[in-house]
Amino acid sequence: MISLKRAASVFRNDCREMYLTGVTTRMSPFFPLFAKVITAATVAACVAVPGWGQRRDKTTSDHLVLNLVPNRLKGFEQVSDSKSSTMKIGTLQYSMCEKTFERFGQSIKVLLFDFKEAPIMYSQAMKTGGKMLPVESDSVVARNVVIRECSGWEMYHPKTKTSQMSLGICDRFFLNLTGERVELETLHDVLAMFDLENFPK
Repeated sequence: MISLKRAASVFRNDCREMYLTGVTTRMSPFFPLFAKVITAATVAACVAVPGWGQRRDKTTSDHLVLNLVPNRLKGFEQVSDSKSSTMKIGTLQYSMCEKTFERFGQSIKVLLFDFKEAPIMYSQAMKTGGKMLPVESDSVVARNVVIRECSGWEMYHPKTKTSQMSLGICDRFFLNLTGERVELETLHDVLAMFDLENFPK
């Protein structure tokens, strides 16, 4: 049986492989929180299951999440090919996609997860974010949000203009927007381009 500590370490490395740390060489300041959200939900379910953490062939869900993310953001250009994959971790399986957009030194990364086959991961992600205490200071702004009946949270570092918004959709999808030199208002504008009301249930 793989140890809990080893399972967490392997999964964190796999998160990095899946581009959760960002396309730049500098690790996102939000990675520890985001890794904690994903890791805490999965380690307990997979530590005793052989072969966990394997990549799967592309499935319909891969294409589904890819098509739910806009190909264009107003004022931004997509700078890399879209990425999508389906991961199996023990008895759990989920799909994700990534798209990155840039303009004049600003960048926005979009990550969308489909946790239909891994509801425990969705529940843990939302529970972890829900425990975040609101903070507003010169160095950080953090608060819970409800947008078009979807709940989540947002964070902003004024000094670096690094922003993040995470949102649970239809008790199934988990959307993460991360901006470099981008204010929260811009992320809200980006979110408005998503057809949240028509996401699959």
